[in-house]
This record gives sequence, C-alpha cells and structure tokens, in this order.
Amino acid sequence: MRFAALAIAALTTLLTPYPPAFAQTESSRLPDGAWSVSGYGTVFLSDRREVRTYFVNTVGCIRGEAQSHGEFLGQVGELSPPAAPDRVVLRSGPSLYVLTRLKGLPPSCQRPLRTRDPLVNFESFVSTFTQLYPGFESRGVDWKAAQSEARSRISNGDDLFEVLSDLVAPLRDDHIRIDAGERSYAHFGAIAPGAQPGGERWTSAALAASLRDYLMSDASPLVSPPRVVANRKAILGRLPGDIGYLAIVSLNNWAPLEEDASTSEQAQAAAREMQALLAELVDVRGLVIDLRINVGGHDAVALATASRFADEETAVFSKDAPGDETEAYVVQVTPSDGARFTGPIAILVSPNTVSAAEVLALALSALPNGFVLGQPTRGAFSDAVPRQLPNGWTYTLAAETYRTLDGVELEGKGLLPDQPTPSPESSVPAVLWGRDIGAAVNWINTAER
Repeated sequence: MRFAALAIAALTTLLTPYPPAFAQTESSRLPDGAWSVSGYGTVFLSDRREVRTYFVNTVGCIRGEAQSHGEFLGQVGELSPPAAPDRVVLRSGPSLYVLTRLKGLPPSCQRPLRTRDPLVNFESFVSTFTQLYPGFESRGVDWKAAQSEARSRISNGDDLFEVLSDLVAPLRDDHIRIDAGERSYAHFGAIAPGAQPGGERWTSAALAASLRDYLMSDASPLVSPPRVVANRKAILGRLPGDIGYLAIVSLNNWAPLEEDASTSEQAQAAAREMQALLAELVDVRGLVIDLRINVGGHDAVALATASRFADEETAVFSKDAPGDETEAYVVQVTPSDGARFTGPIAILVSPNTVSAAEVLALALSALPNGFVLGQPTRGAFSDAVPRQLPNGWTYTLAAETYRTLDGVELEGKGLLPDQPTPSPESSVPAVLWGRDIGAAVNWINTAER
C-alpha cells in the first residue's frame, strides 16, 4: 500500500517526479498559521514547535496527531518556495499538495469532536466517504442505500466496528483500512487459481515465493540461475536471445531503511539499486519487467524506476480528486541522469499488480518503448488517505482518480493490457508464471523486426 499523509489535486500543470529540492531548514518549515488542503477536508495548524492535523467533515472536526516540522515534512513531502504569502506547495512523488492559509482554525476545529457515541462516529465516517471517495460507481456500490441500511443497524445497537467493516467490504478496495484498537479491517486478497500445494489459500508472500522458486527451478525459462536483489524486492535474470528479466515484487524498502524513512529516502534507495541493476543488463536487446505479484509501496519509487526507461520527458497520466475545486494535473516522467535502458520493454501485469505497482505499469505503458501484457491490474491507484474518528479509531480511504492520457478512469477498473492474456486456470508454475513470460519474449522479438 502506498503511504500518504494527505493527498491533493491542484493546479493544471505538468509535474516532474523530482523537482529541485527546497532545503528543509528552519526557513522551509510550514509557516505558522492554519492551512487548508483543498478538497480533502484537512487543516494543518503550524506553530514554532509542531504541526497539528485536523480532519473536517459535515459532522464536525476531529483533532489528529501533532508532529514536529521534520516529521511532518518527512511524511508529507518536500516544501517548495511559497508561490504566494497565502499558499505553500508540498510535493511527494507525483503528488502535488497545495495549502492555502486560513485566518484561523475553522470554528468546528476550535471545539473538536471527542465522543464514543456510535451514531456520531458512524455519521462522521459516512460523511467523509460521501465527501471524498470517488469509487462508488466504478466498484458497483449504491452508497446511499448501503449507508441507510448500516445506519439502521447502528440504531438497533449493532457493534460499530462490524457495521463499518460490513459497510465498506463490498467496495473491495485495498486502500481502505479501519484500526479500532485490537480489531482491524483491511481488504486484500491474493488472486490465483486453486490453492497452494499444501492446500492453504494463496497469499501475496506465497505467490512471490512461487515465482521465485519457479525461476530457480529446472523448468525455469531463464538461461542461468537468477539473483534476488534490491533487499529481496526484485529478481534479476536473463532469458534466451539476450533478453533481460526483472521481477519487482515491492516498491518499498529497496535497501535497509528506518521504519519512518521519508519518501525521498525510499526513492534514493531505489535509484541506487536501479543503477546497479541496469549495469548488469547493459548488453540486453530487450527487457521483461514482471509486476504480476507486487502489492505496491511508494509512487516516488515507481516514477524513479520508470525514469530509467525514458528517452525523453513524457507525460504519463493525470490525477485529481473529486472534492477538489481545481482541474486535474498531468504527471510526467523525466529521463534519469543515471543508467537507462531505452530498448523494448514488455511489462507483465495481473490482478496482483496493486497500487504503486499499477502506477509503475501505467507510467511505463505511456513510454514509446513500453508494452503491457497480461490481465487487468487491481484498480487501487489512489493514495491511502488517513483519517480519524471522534472515538480515536483511525482509518484510511482512497480519495483520488487516476486517468490515462486519453481520459480513461482507472480506479476500481485497473490498467488494461495492450495484449490481454487469459487468466491462469492452473497453479502449475509453467502456467501461472511461464506462459506470459513466453508471450513477453515473443513480443520483444516481434518489436525488433
């Protein structure tokens, strides 16, 4: 899952994934005062010591956590020079955060909600989803009817956690999570035919291990044993005919990092690893990038990776939020100054390509040398935006819409491959993994003619 302290779509503009850094000194901390995030019901109150977060909806205002300025910028993004006295800009990967100064805290935030009343907490939760969530239609959920039924359960005394979990479960959204003390709800299910060899249900970890074992077995399509690299987040090998193979199973922690490592530190670690990996693939004539089992990580890592395959600056997708008052902005990939490969790249995807992995596939697909094969991705592009309830429980929801450059919405639908392949009907490794690798090799051989 992608990490985000907030998310905002603002200003119709082209964004490069890595703008020049604005040194995070005392002068670059969030200026004192109250700041609103357009379209996201979020307010920040900054003073000399800390930044406090408030979450605003039609029910009231909930006071969130306070962070030091360093912690805040490390979590949210890099602070750019103010565009105006009443506006500051934060950037993180492809996300642009525009904060507008308020005269003071909204009246509701001067008296923040703090109650265990189940109905008040339910209404706060529903209000936020109604205001921010863009995916009801694409995920086939009648939200008005669903919340009405759930409200009647609360009135009848049903358990709040169970009601909220049941309310959002039909959305099948990997970026929705509810944490209620010792209880938590999260939707994520690995999608694969049948069961593991031992009879257990497939998990993401088990699928990743299955791919690794297949690539290292006697039946492997690789011409030599592969190497597990990038802090065990990638598998590197070679296919017949001087074609490289790179399976990426995560876009997070490509090197041992602290638990609270910033987005920029994550991207820098990925950049170092990509430099080394491409040095080993310098003589290949094509490359298969396998994203079929990748549950995501950081969009910044996704774009840092995509920059290694771009020959020129390329617009790759647009992004906005339904609650925002401004238009969508377009994100572009800028070629890396380091090692790059600009030959044909075949990108393998599946329903287990999730979140930041989908962003990587989308960015690569927009490059002239990129071609996507497989099955549609999961359709969980949006950042996971954290919120809080008046009783102290925390939750996340998706609050953004990603679109292809020709305007196709992707949330809840997934990225459609250029060359669809049938969903595997067997967990036999040669079917589950090998068949589409063969299709990717065939495409590269054809693309070179």
